[in-house]
Amino acid sequence: MVIAAFFTSNTYIATTWFIISGIILDTIMRSRRKS
Repeated sequence: MVIAAFFTSNTYIATTWFIISGIILDTIMRSRRKS
C-alpha cells in the first residue's frame, strides 16, 4: 500500500487530515440535524 507507507512516514500530515476530516464530518452531521 503506497498510501499506507505515505501516511506512516508522515504521521503529522495524517493526524492533521484526520482532524480536518473529523471536523468536516461533524459539520455535515450538524447541518443534517437542522434540516
